[in-house]
Amino acid sequence: MLKFFQDLEPIFDSIRSALIPNGQFIFSVQHPVLTSSMKSATTSERKSDWIVDNYFEMGKRMEP
Repeated sequence: MLKFFQDLEPIFDSIRSALIPNGQFIFSVQHPVLTSSMKSATTSERKSDWIVDNYFEMGKRMEP
């Protein structure tokens, strides 16, 4: 498995220092099956299929 971050502690420290006392950090990501098809990036129409051909391709995904 690829490791994107060797040491997450500095990232968490940075987030922690940006929060107000007793503040909360909420992190959310879109489920990968929703962006697993490069076809989905070509249209803003409602999805009619759930193609997962590109599920394991790494890289930035953008939805219209």
